[in-house]
Amino acid sequence: MRSFKDFQVFINTDLIPMLNALEQERLFIKKMYLVPRFIAGIGAMLFIIAIHFFREQWWLLAMAALTSPFLPHYFSQETENKLEEFRSRYKELIIKPILDFISPDLKYNPEGRILLKHFVSSSLFTRYPERYYGEDLIHGKIENTYFAFSEVHAEYKTEYYDTHLKKLTLWHTIFKGLFFIANFNKSFEGKTIILPDNTERLLGPLISDTIQTSSKRQKQLIKLENPDFEKEFVVYGDDQLESRYILGPEIVERILEFRREARAPVYFSFAENSIFVGLSKKKNYFEPGYHHSLINIDSINELYSLIKLIIDIVDDFNLNARIWK
Repeated sequence: MRSFKDFQVFINTDLIPMLNALEQERLFIKKMYLVPRFIAGIGAMLFIIAIHFFREQWWLLAMAALTSPFLPHYFSQETENKLEEFRSRYKELIIKPILDFISPDLKYNPEGRILLKHFVSSSLFTRYPERYYGEDLIHGKIENTYFAFSEVHAEYKTEYYDTHLKKLTLWHTIFKGLFFIANFNKSFEGKTIILPDNTERLLGPLISDTIQTSSKRQKQLIKLENPDFEKEFVVYGDDQLESRYILGPEIVERILEFRREARAPVYFSFAENSIFVGLSKKKNYFEPGYHHSLINIDSINELYSLIKLIIDIVDDFNLNARIWK
């Protein structure tokens, strides 16, 4: 397998020329976005000056000032089109080559996503998404194990009436981040769900156990012998024996290591003959912004490490080893 050092060479030889070209596009788009708004601000100032100091001929400046606020609207659609082209070129020239470097067998669909039915099948979240979208689907097969992951944003809504009896809708995030699924060739009957345990850190172990036991999930609370794992996660399952069998000492350590490397909340479940992993991330790693320079090696390395972390789940968790028999 190619090393991180090899990737640094790849950045300098293959990616930097592409990034330099894309950086020129970014600067152009940034100007397209900022210049009309700057002119609109100047126009508004001229309008105020015209009214106060040029009362007799103020209408000349006023006409110019009144037209300038429409400039951002005039340019906004063209800027958005250029930005969409810029994003597509970034994914084609940067994201896809990084994936090819990791493995030429990886498939990439910028418009694709993990299906809603698979997200729901994980049973990781008690709320059903009323709004669900995602992008940047990456999938492939390592030996006998098929896997896929994408960015996902799932939301539910609440409605209420304000003081004027106007109906308002609020959208709340269920999950936002990278969502991974891989298949098992060996089936298991129930479901085992592993969630970040925030309650114990906030309220203490005694109150935490009470809240967890009375969970709406209507599943058994699974207690394991690893104190470090118990501090980080809470586990629910349909069957104590099966959950403990799945979560053997090696798997528990791998989940802990994944959590440490991810440096973000992580969710695991074993359901529907599959493993599901949710990595909670607010940042969109596959989208270039036009506010900051693209010539940022740290950002490229961060993206590479994140993709590797997700893909390596197959090997790190020995999914091809048929450990569940």
